[in-house]
Amino acid sequence: MPVRRYILFICFVHIAVAAAAQPSHINFTSLTSRDGLLSNSVNAILKDRYGLLWIATDDGLNKFDGTNFTVYRHQAGDSSSLRANEILALYEDPRGNLWVATSGGAISQYDRRKDKFIHFPAGAGGDGFLSNAVVRSICGDRDGKIWMAQFESPYVLDPATGRIVKMDLTR
Repeated sequence: MPVRRYILFICFVHIAVAAAAQPSHINFTSLTSRDGLLSNSVNAILKDRYGLLWIATDDGLNKFDGTNFTVYRHQAGDSSSLRANEILALYEDPRGNLWVATSGGAISQYDRRKDKFIHFPAGAGGDGFLSNAVVRSICGDRDGKIWMAQFESPYVLDPATGRIVKMDLTR
């Protein structure tokens, strides 16, 4: 019986110490369109390896450095801008590349050095992938391939070749 009481006492002390170490007050900061956010309708948020906060909205993409916003939107006639303003998903791959999914243009990779976007597929679709596809989610696998969830079917992009392949789910 004394061993049980000792173990119970030790557990109680650990719980009490852990509870006392918790902050009693947590501060939250909200960012809205008044602060420079393009839209208060946010679809995804990603903090990248450089500490930048990327915010996907219904009216474009915001990059927040902790103080200032940088705005990325579709610019007619500029093939290096976003394909559409409704940003639906964000993903950072293990190499630090930022991938952006829009409602009207499949998927784009952000080129940090040139501050522009590279679009996939580059042309008018390939392997059944529509150039105006709505990509709802993005993730990557251990081989460096980028997986995209679209309403019709999942697709896989090989960034090295730029080839997009539709996954057959009927097997």
